[in-house]
Amino acid sequence: MYNNDRTNPLGSGRSNQCIRNNNRDHRKKGGNGGNGGNNNPNGNNAEENPYAKYYRKGNLGLLYTRLYYSGIDEKVYNEQKISINIPNKTKPEKTDYQTLYYASRNKNIILQAKNAVLPQEGLIPKSDQLPMTTTYPGLLTGIGIPHGTGHKNEAKLGLAFDHTIGLPYIPGSSVKGLLRSAFPLQDEALAAKCDKKADDLDKKADDLDKKDEHDKATELRLQANALRLQANALRLQADKKRELIASLAGDSLPVGCVDDLEKSVFDGTEIDKKTGKQYSVPVRDIFFDAFPAAMEQNGLLGLDFITPHNDNEFKEPKPLQFMRIEPGVTFNFEFRLRDSLKCGNILFDATKKKELFRSILALIGIGAKTNVGYGQLKDSPDKK
Repeated sequence: MYNNDRTNPLGSGRSNQCIRNNNRDHRKKGGNGGNGGNNNPNGNNAEENPYAKYYRKGNLGLLYTRLYYSGIDEKVYNEQKISINIPNKTKPEKTDYQTLYYASRNKNIILQAKNAVLPQEGLIPKSDQLPMTTTYPGLLTGIGIPHGTGHKNEAKLGLAFDHTIGLPYIPGSSVKGLLRSAFPLQDEALAAKCDKKADDLDKKADDLDKKDEHDKATELRLQANALRLQANALRLQADKKRELIASLAGDSLPVGCVDDLEKSVFDGTEIDKKTGKQYSVPVRDIFFDAFPAAMEQNGLLGLDFITPHNDNEFKEPKPLQFMRIEPGVTFNFEFRLRDSLKCGNILFDATKKKELFRSILALIGIGAKTNVGYGQLKDSPDKK
């Protein structure tokens, strides 16, 4: 080898010169193939989104709860900054690992929800089914369930998922409570409590007068008068509810029978003429959980924002991101209803009950934040 090098010294020198020139060209272009020492074609220090390929199937409830936070590391927790490449853009985007982490989780849940298999025929055999569809801006259920750690870009509010099948749902207890709120007897009961508290305050005020503590007695009587005003308002509201239920039910239910119907449906106080006793629990009207049965192109779940304002009007409010049930999702409300015979010979059968429930749901809505438009329902396109 030594002799060969000696006999051709110019060949070795030319080779070294080519290598030096080649390295010089690379340095002019930025090194490592001309892209600045990384895989970024834009020639900067940006990286690829580390969570861009996150994809996980499974139970939606599990994805939204336990698995939602299972991948958090120090970079996410400490909001470490990062610049990432954006397709079709020349400049990178400056962000942080926390924002990217939760964006990937939210996107995956929405995608999996869009591909979810829904129970189109209901889950309860031989049930009375009432399909109703959500309208804009959607529906919120289970927002009181703890969810959120204070991190950026996470879904801050809870969402009710069935533990077994993983679909968002409306609990049967919520359905029953919403329907009963349209009837008058709960208002009457609250009015009676207000009257009792007012009477108790008057008695205490009389005792204070006997002790010459007239100022305290006057204060208690003012409180008693306020409670009586509240009781009168509740009774007026109860009367309006009686008229409302009677109007929704049509000619089949007089106003005087509304209270009896409420007791029959929600308390099971009606007497079985065959046995002379109240109907047993399995025979009474039953309210089951409501599950989604169909969805439109926008899918089952989506993200939304709400901006709560505090007492300081000069402080900038912070929008809260949360997961909602999208508009256009059809829920199958399921019941097991029986015919009710009340007020003499008036028969209010199961079909009339279901139609009354449909009218109440369409009028009031269901779920959280109905006062700002959420939870409003309309008849399903393929109403049964």
